[in-house]
Order: sequence, then structure tokens, then C-alpha cells
Amino acid sequence: KEKSPMVRVMTTPLVLELTGVEILPVEIAKTDLEKILNGKHAGDKTPEIMKQLPRALTNPIMIFKSYTGPNGEERRVVVVDLKDSNGATIVVPFELKVTTRKNYEMKSKNPSYEWFNSQLDEGNLLYVNRKKAINEILQRSPNWPMPEGKVDNLLSAPNVANEEDLVKLKSGNP
Repeated sequence: KEKSPMVRVMTTPLVLELTGVEILPVEIAKTDLEKILNGKHAGDKTPEIMKQLPRALTNPIMIFKSYTGPNGEERRVVVVDLKDSNGATIVVPFELKVTTRKNYEMKSKNPSYEWFNSQLDEGNLLYVNRKKAINEILQRSPNWPMPEGKVDNLLSAPNVANEEDLVKLKSGNP
């Protein structure tokens, strides 16, 4: 029944500020939300998953930087610890194009494990909750063929924000 083409979901999660993102409203296209609510969204996203998503976005597993769009807009890809009905980890791309409405658009995508590995190889990891990441990788083995060296890199990446940085940021922004 929403008249606007976009539906507000939340305010940008504080963890995204650790990756250089401005705090703005986060919205989803009304058509995408309708597909999810009517069970017609690719990847088996359900209304139950959609209800859990805002909370999961505040404490994700990982955040990657992604492509830069034609007008210089960036994208962040947030990996959350929710699973779709097929057991696939949910990944939420954020289009960081600041519109005249001053918002970010939230989308939904099904990742492949190869995508995760290539993002790590390319140095696109901006944030990692180390404990959650290791648990996710261990749960998915052998389906997630990540070499042991990459797992070690997740634990000790010096230029990547982690859950300790998020705790500090949250304590300064109650």
C-alpha cells in the first residue's frame, strides 16, 4: 500500500561507518519488497528473513567494498549471519549512491563462495567480525574451499576494522 517507490528500512548501521560510509536512511525498492513478501524473490528470501535483516546488519560477519558505479558511487556488500531457505548465507549489497532523497538503496543477492575468495584476494575486505567469520567458514567446509592462509589473514588483517573497533564505536555513540 506504500505509495513511494522506496520503503525505508532503517538508518545506516553504525558498523558501515567503520568502512567510510555516511549515516543516512536505508531504503529498499517497493518492487523488491513486494517480491519478497509475495514469495517471488530470487534466492528464496522470505518475509521472516526480511524482518531479521535490520538487526543482522548491525553486527555482520564481513563487509566488502565493491565496484564503483558510472557516476562514482560506491557499493558495500554486507555478509550477515542469516541463511535463506536453501541454507545460503545472505549477502546484502548497499548502493551508496546518494540521491536527492539522501538515502542508500538496499538490495539482495546470492553470493558464491568463489566471489568471497576473489574479494579477499583483491583486498576488498573492509570489516570482519573474526569470530563469526571463522565460524561461518568452518560451518561451510568443505563447501567453502578457503585456503588456511586466507583464514589466518582474516584473523590478523591489520588494516581491516573488526568487532573490537565496532565495540569502541558503539560505546562512543550510544
